[in-house]
Amino acid sequence: MGFFSKLFGNKEQNLSKPNENIQHIAELIGCEWQYIKKPLNNEEVFELYKTEYTKGKKDGYTPIILVPNDNLLEMINCNYEDNGGVDNYRNKVLNSDMSNGESFLKQRFKDNMEMFEEDFGNEDIYGEYSDSIKPLSCFLRTEKTEELILAKIPMTEPWKVFAWIPFGGWNECPDTEDMMAVCKYWHDKYNVIPAVISSDELQMYASVPINNRETALKVAEEHYAFCNDTVDQGSGSIKALASSILNSDVWYFWWD
Repeated sequence: MGFFSKLFGNKEQNLSKPNENIQHIAELIGCEWQYIKKPLNNEEVFELYKTEYTKGKKDGYTPIILVPNDNLLEMINCNYEDNGGVDNYRNKVLNSDMSNGESFLKQRFKDNMEMFEEDFGNEDIYGEYSDSIKPLSCFLRTEKTEELILAKIPMTEPWKVFAWIPFGGWNECPDTEDMMAVCKYWHDKYNVIPAVISSDELQMYASVPINNRETALKVAEEHYAFCNDTVDQGSGSIKALASSILNSDVWYFWWD
């Protein structure tokens, strides 16, 4: 059985309908989308995304894979409602200043370092590099049986996907405007693209992986600024995080 046969199955299998959460999320997003019912493993999801990414560059859209649930639906809906509806929200964020991604990260890094020093004193947050940490070669999935949405955002600038899928602005997760500015900066500098969104995760496709430690360390500092949980509840140190970024095809963020 070929990959796309496995993905979409036969006509009888395709009669199954998405649940209400998926239908509501798709209605809110308001763009072309596909419902992926057939369970896919990590490698298959990654191959699906790369195929759509290549098609999207030619056809004028940016693909994004969504892991739908109640929380993601609530976040998207609240962001729209709190800003006067879908049209007002999109107009607001698409016309926001997206030039301050690097300065935002520098300030957040400073703030996070000060917070760390208050909590842990002289303990070294940089730690050591680790050759045993393997780079990510595909997206991470928590459950193989999850249903997915493949949305085709009608924009060629990938950082603008958050105007359609606003899931930030809670706890330490950056709000939409800051997330767009950071992702624009990373796209322009490192050619990474937002690819997978769940209610508390963002995964990005690094089409040109970082291949030297010096750059990986700088990127790890920026990851810590963007999402301090990548260190505090993940790698444990900035250099360990840099080791995971080195030669990785995926950048992974999770907010508690």
